[in-house]
Amino acid sequence: MTFFDAHLTEKGKQQALTANSTWKRALASGLPPPQSYYVSPLDRCLETCKITFGNLKLPADRPFTPHVREVSDVPEIKATPG
Repeated sequence: MTFFDAHLTEKGKQQALTANSTWKRALASGLPPPQSYYVSPLDRCLETCKITFGNLKLPADRPFTPHVREVSDVPEIKATPG
């Protein structure tokens, strides 16, 4: 089984920028910022997270510090020496 680590497309970047604008408006309206940021280690996920939350003005007690996690139902595949 092979996994491909795709990069974020231009459409994905635009969607992340839209999410960023939405968060900026929400925070300015008084919505509390997230307490945690969890993200997959896949490139497109890391980039989406960075674009969405990376440049928001956040309080010092809730900085943008992503926690990289991967949860999968795919069974672990062990390499056989060969």
